[in-house]
Amino acid sequence: MADGVVTNLIGGSSIHELLSLEPYGCQRRLWYRDRGQIPDYPEANQGALERGRWGEAAAAKVYAQQTGRKLRHVYSQMVSRECPDFGGHIDRHIVAINQFPYFGPGVLEVKCPGEYEFRRIKRAGLHQASIAQLQWYLNLTGWHWGAFAVFSLERWELVHFDIARDNVLIAQLVEEAHRYRRIRENGPPPERLDPQDKRCAQCVYRTTCQGEALLALVGQDGDAPEVDLGIAPLVTAYQDAQQLVAEAETQAAADRQALETALGDRQAVQTAGAKVYWRAQPGAWRWDTKTLETEHPELALTYKRQGAPTRPLRIFPI
Repeated sequence: MADGVVTNLIGGSSIHELLSLEPYGCQRRLWYRDRGQIPDYPEANQGALERGRWGEAAAAKVYAQQTGRKLRHVYSQMVSRECPDFGGHIDRHIVAINQFPYFGPGVLEVKCPGEYEFRRIKRAGLHQASIAQLQWYLNLTGWHWGAFAVFSLERWELVHFDIARDNVLIAQLVEEAHRYRRIRENGPPPERLDPQDKRCAQCVYRTTCQGEALLALVGQDGDAPEVDLGIAPLVTAYQDAQQLVAEAETQAAADRQALETALGDRQAVQTAGAKVYWRAQPGAWRWDTKTLETEHPELALTYKRQGAPTRPLRIFPI
């Protein structure tokens, strides 16, 4: 969940940007925001943030039911005794337990991702950014353990696990936070990401930061594009749909791999509601056009045809 907006406070939800961790983090973006730079574009993921805020209470309730642990809602924001610029707001305080290997109070970090991201987390685990965020909170509290509650509102399914304090990682986080404080006040600004980095495509400061470089990627075709702000929602909707397709294809590939592993050498298996066949088949015949053009160039040229004109749809962030 996101921390409350406090000027110049380095909070837990800033850690992924502090360390420029994928898939969304960029320290230069954090630098722009902390210095009051006006965004070039509005935030595109407000819906996901709202889903997380509304889903937090449900996730915490399901977590308490499944684990039997007692939770407390922490309303106030914590500020580090070490540095007034370090702070954060934990989602829930897990009341002290006496259960090996975790003892004493713990921090509960709630995540409410969309369905495809939830399935990715189940398959591959949380991003390092989430792990670093929880360690930041453990440093603020001084506690020795925490837990994640990853909840899918669509599936009404919870994945949860505990994690121990990592003093080595915490020391790295604190060191980088102090370094960032210095450059935030005195410069120079953090380095830019490569303009082709996918994190730049949706950044609200992308024109301020990468304007010339992004234009160079588009290239100059000699045409001055017509300005039409009315199609911006359509562009966003199309890009969102493409992202969903990419996530679905990634998930389908992973599910197929798991299914093939389960089938092993079996060629036909019946299960609840389905019959599954995985049999070897002869390859389809195809023309070896490369050899044909090499050995019989005149014949190949006789039957070579140019395809119909195409009109590819390409979208470049600027």
